[in-house]
Amino acid sequence: MGHRALGPLRSPWSTAVLAAALLLSGPPPVRGQAPHFSIHQDPPAAWAGGSVSFTLEPPVPSEVLSCSWHRAPTADISFEIFNYYIQPSLGQQNGLAYTGRETGATDCSMHIDRLWLNDTGTYTVGLRLPAPTLASINLTIHVPLTQPAVMPDNVTVVENDTITLTCRSPPGTQTVAWLHNGATVSASGRLSLSPDNRTLTVWLAQRGDAGAYACQVSNAISTNRSDNATVTIVCESPPVSLSPMHPPVPCAIPMSVPMSRVPSFCLSPHPQC
Repeated sequence: MGHRALGPLRSPWSTAVLAAALLLSGPPPVRGQAPHFSIHQDPPAAWAGGSVSFTLEPPVPSEVLSCSWHRAPTADISFEIFNYYIQPSLGQQNGLAYTGRETGATDCSMHIDRLWLNDTGTYTVGLRLPAPTLASINLTIHVPLTQPAVMPDNVTVVENDTITLTCRSPPGTQTVAWLHNGATVSASGRLSLSPDNRTLTVWLAQRGDAGAYACQVSNAISTNRSDNATVTIVCESPPVSLSPMHPPVPCAIPMSVPMSRVPSFCLSPHPQC
């Protein structure tokens, strides 16, 4: 969309004087219900370093006199970014909250370049038609997510014990998902997830629970996946006196072997391990 050149920064006193002069010179306010507008954001998900545009829906009528944008949930002059005067055609007059990145236009839109994280917040536009009306929108600035990590990244668990893995997610994460050997898993049966999905727990671990686990984090603009954490399931631990010389080995007993023939613990090179 086309944008008018930026006007000079003005003081609150000059703003009040200009606004009063326009109110006196313009037609009297029209009694009755003020029109309703909503604000459309483009793009829907804004990111740090990018840009965003706010436009009004439906388009403003031709009799609009001026529109002011505020970095606040109300039309407080202390948080005014600019006031765009259409009738008379004075263009953009910048306010106290103007940062040099905001541009207005005759359709009462606002464009912000080079977005900062602290641009997150509520924005309000006030229109004089000549009856005043307000509309607000909440803006969230997202950042691309860095790679998460699964902790611990290498764990050995005795069969029928508990597996606990935690996803160390980066700032800005909105959702967390878990994968086991590349397939997405969800809470069911022996597998449970914390309310924020950042901790995965497998109760009564079985041989089929071994393998590669990863967590995947997402927000409105990006997705990133951790490196795989390896989970090894071993048979019942051997007696302590044998452990230094004969550590437990992964349970590799064929599923077809009857459980009555499964040894109480696996010692290499046991033929069934």
